[in-house]
Amino acid sequence: MRIAQTEIGVLVGLFLLLSVVVYYAYTTNLFSASPLPLSIQQKQQAVHNSMISLIRKGADGVLKDMETHGGYPSSQLEGLDGVVFLRQFVPYWQKCDKTDIPPFDNITSWFEKELENYIKNHIKEVTDVYGSNVSFNLTELWVNIDIRCEMNRIDITVVLPTKTNGYAMEKRLYPYKTFIPTKFGEIYCFASDFSGELADKRYLEIFTISSIYLSKDMEDGHPKLPTLGLLKKCGETIYRAPEEISNALKGIVLYTLTHILWWTDMFPESNLPKTYAIKNVGGRTYPDLKIRFHLPDDFEFETHSPIVITNSNIVLRAMLPFIISDCTAVYSQTYSLEYPVVISVYDSLSKHKFYFASLVFIDSNESHMFPGKCENIGEGEGACEGLECTAEIKVVDSEGNPLSGAVAVFGECPVGRSNTEGIIRGGIECGIHHLGIFYNESYDFINETVSSDEINNTYVLYRIPNMTAHFRKVDITERGYVNIAGELQSISQDPCSGTYTLSEPKMTVCRISHTNNLVFVTLENGNQYVITNINPENMNENCWESDACQECYNSHSQSKCEECLRLCAPSVKESVNVNYVPKQTYTITADMLTSGVKEAGWFETMQQINEDTKDVYLNVPEISDPDYELTEGQKSCLASKLSECEISPVSEHEQESFVVSTKCDCLHLHEMVSLCGSLDSYFEYDQLAEEWKCNINEVINKAKELCGIKVVCK
Repeated sequence: MRIAQTEIGVLVGLFLLLSVVVYYAYTTNLFSASPLPLSIQQKQQAVHNSMISLIRKGADGVLKDMETHGGYPSSQLEGLDGVVFLRQFVPYWQKCDKTDIPPFDNITSWFEKELENYIKNHIKEVTDVYGSNVSFNLTELWVNIDIRCEMNRIDITVVLPTKTNGYAMEKRLYPYKTFIPTKFGEIYCFASDFSGELADKRYLEIFTISSIYLSKDMEDGHPKLPTLGLLKKCGETIYRAPEEISNALKGIVLYTLTHILWWTDMFPESNLPKTYAIKNVGGRTYPDLKIRFHLPDDFEFETHSPIVITNSNIVLRAMLPFIISDCTAVYSQTYSLEYPVVISVYDSLSKHKFYFASLVFIDSNESHMFPGKCENIGEGEGACEGLECTAEIKVVDSEGNPLSGAVAVFGECPVGRSNTEGIIRGGIECGIHHLGIFYNESYDFINETVSSDEINNTYVLYRIPNMTAHFRKVDITERGYVNIAGELQSISQDPCSGTYTLSEPKMTVCRISHTNNLVFVTLENGNQYVITNINPENMNENCWESDACQECYNSHSQSKCEECLRLCAPSVKESVNVNYVPKQTYTITADMLTSGVKEAGWFETMQQINEDTKDVYLNVPEISDPDYELTEGQKSCLASKLSECEISPVSEHEQESFVVSTKCDCLHLHEMVSLCGSLDSYFEYDQLAEEWKCNINEVINKAKELCGIKVVCK
C-alpha cells in the first residue's frame, strides 16, 4: 500500500513539473507552435546569428575608428584642426582658452550612420553564405545605439527587414539587438570635462611655465632655459643656440607631461623631482581610466634665433659709500611657445585607445610668461627673420688667434656664434646699429656703433687682467722751523691743511702705509668701473635698525647720521682681487672717506691697464683734518706734494716712502732718520751727529736701511 502511494506521489510531482515547463515554454516561445517549418526556423536562427556577428564586428570597427580620432569617424575628419599621432589624425578638442568638443548627439548619429554603411557594404558576407534563399531590404535599414557615461557597453538595435525562403524573420529574432563592451561613454565624459578644464584652468600652460623656471643648469653654470638671474662679471655672457633652445624646450615639455599625477593633491615642496597633480575634472574623478600624454609624430620646436644675455651694464656707485660697484646685469628672459598634446585614454573593455588633442600656448612679455590666447600665436615673431643684409665678422685675441664661440649681436638681432676660425656669419639688419661682441667674462667685449656696410672686419678681444689692487695711504707731512716768540722751533704740519708758514730749510715727508679708511677708485674711459677696499663679509646688515639710523632718517640730524654711518661702516681690506677691469687707458680717480663719510684723501691720474697687469698699487694722499668735501685747492696741493715725492698714484710695483729736503745737512738728515718710529719721534740731533760724524751719504744710507725711506735732496 505504501509503495502504491509513493508511485502516485511521484506521478503527481512529474505532472506538476511538466506543467511548469510547458507554461514557461509557451510564455517564452521556446516551444511555441510556429507556422514556420522547422527547417526555416533553423535557417532564420543561423541568419540571426550571422547578422549579430556582422553587427558586432562592424560596431567594433566603427568604435575603434572613432576612438582613434577623438569621437569622429574617418568620414568626418575633413576640415578639422588637429595633429598626427602614430600616423593617425587626432582632432583638437581644446585650443588655448577655447574648446571644440564634438556634441554627444553628433557622435551617436555618426556611429549609427557608420554602422549602417558597414552593414550595407558587408551584407554580402551573409548572403554569400545563404544564397538567394535569404533577402534583406536595405532600403529600410535603420540603426539605433545607446551610449551613456555610466554604461560599460553600447547597446545596438538594427532594423533590417529579412526574409528566408520568403518567410519574414520571427519576432523573437528580430529586430537584431546586441551590444559591445566599451568604456566609450565614460571616456567621452572625461575627455569633455577635461577639455573644458584645460581651457578654463590652463593646467598644462601653468605646469610647463613652472618647469621652465626649474630648468637645469648647463656647463656654463646657467640654466638651459635662462629665466631670471644676475650676471656679476663684466662681459659674462649666456648664449643658447637655436637648436639648444629647441632641445631644452622639448625636454621641459616631456618632463612636464610625464610628471602629472591624477586624482591627488599637489605634493608640497620637497627634495624630490617636481611633480604636478590634477585632483579632479569637473568635480569628478575617473580612477579606472588610464590616461597618458604624448607629443605628436615628429614634433620638434622650431627656434630660429639664439638667446644672448650679456653683462655690459656698468652699475655706477650709489650715494651711500658702502654700495660696491661692479658690472651687474639683472636679466629676465621669457619664452613664447606653443605645442600640441595628444591625450590617450585606454579603453580596457574594447582594448582600443581614445585619442584627443589639446593645444598649449604660453605667451610672454618682457617680465613674465602666462597662458595665452590662440589669436596671439605668432604675434611679434619674425623680427629677426628675412634680414636683407649679411655680416662676416672675425674675432681674434690680442695675438691674432681666432676665438671660437664668441657671440655677436647687431641691433636687436643676434648674428651668431664664431666657428673654429673665429668667423661669425649671419643675417643682420641694414643700417646703423649697435654692435656687441662677447666671448666670456675673461675677455673684454666690443660695444660700438657701426653700419651694416662697415661691419665686416676683424675685432680684437683682449683678456681682462686678473689683478690685485693694493690700497695704500700716503701721509704727507712738512717739517721745518718757524719763528715763535722770537725763537726758531721745529714743527711738522699737513701741507694741504696747515696754517703755519714754514721757514727754510724744510723737508717733505711722504710715508706710505696701509689705510683703515674706505677707498673708492673709479676708472673711466666711457665705461665706469669702481674698485673698493670694502670687506663685504663684514657688512652690518642690521645697522640701519639702530636708534641713530632711525633718528637720522626721521630728523636728518647730522650728528645722528654720522653716528649711523659709523655703525654701518664695514671693515676694509688691504687688497682685493679685481677681474672685471678691461685693458684700457683710464682716467683714475680715488676718494678716501672716513667712517663718517668725510673726504680724507684724493687723487686723479691717467693709467694704462694691460692684459698682463698683475698688481696695482693705489697710493692715496691723505690729509689730517678731513671735511665732507675736499676743496679744489686741497686736491691740487695733494697732487703737487705726491708728485714732489715722486710717488705715482697708481703703480704696478710697490713704492717706497720718500723724504724730499730743500737742504741736506747733518741736522736735517739726522732728523729724517728720527722719523723711523713715527712722525712725532725725536732724538737729540747732536747725539746723532756725534755717532755718525755728520757724514751726509752715511745718513742717507741709514735712512734707506733703517726706515725704508728714499731721500731726495733738492
